[in-house]
Amino acid sequence: MSPSTVAERKRELFKLLNDKEVPRIVLFGESGVGKTWTAREMSLLAKNKGVIDIALWVFLNRQHDRASLCDSMAHQLSLLATTPEAEVEDKNKESEKPRDLQHQIAATVAGKKLLLVLDDEGNKMSEQEIMSELKTLLNVNLRNHKVLITKRSNSEEIIGSKIEVKPLSKDESLSLLQKHVRTGVYGVPGIKALAEALFEKTENLTKNFPAAIVLLAKAFNYFAQQDNGLQKLKAFSGGSIWQ
Repeated sequence: MSPSTVAERKRELFKLLNDKEVPRIVLFGESGVGKTWTAREMSLLAKNKGVIDIALWVFLNRQHDRASLCDSMAHQLSLLATTPEAEVEDKNKESEKPRDLQHQIAATVAGKKLLLVLDDEGNKMSEQEIMSELKTLLNVNLRNHKVLITKRSNSEEIIGSKIEVKPLSKDESLSLLQKHVRTGVYGVPGIKALAEALFEKTENLTKNFPAAIVLLAKAFNYFAQQDNGLQKLKAFSGGSIWQ
């Protein structure tokens, strides 16, 4: 039976990440439902708990060649500085960068517990295409490491360990909102009632997606600082929810 709540999904995913016999895990579900959000939350938890040492992300909603993949890995591993001065210096050394970077990347991940996150697999590139490049670039036996995949797919199309990511419930949405609003904002009179009304209205329409809730939290943080902020929030969210 597929986990039905966020807490159950996180427990199941952490269990799989911690299982040495499970090299590959797929998070699947409709677009926007929170697959990437779940993968990010759990990769951070796995690192904090010592299950993995390094998480490397590859976003497959774009095409990658060896050079772009190398550049992405190097940035994630902090092998390339991000200041404007460093970018100019990197460009001046461009002729030697690819070979040097590949050696630095391989040396950095050598002997580490590695998690590869393939986000939105099948959009522009497939798992098979990107894994071939990663194996060469990282110079590791990927069978000894974890691969976490997010994709829009039906359960029947997926082989191996898989978890379906579903829209948040009203209570889960409220909990996530409370986590992302600033201290004190949720205690402003009327804010909680407004949030409950919003989620009640949207639960069966647009669904309660994590990215939308984080955006809503930012709006709450902004309007809570304004004069007549609650009234502005009501207008911002649409007066129809109060009718």
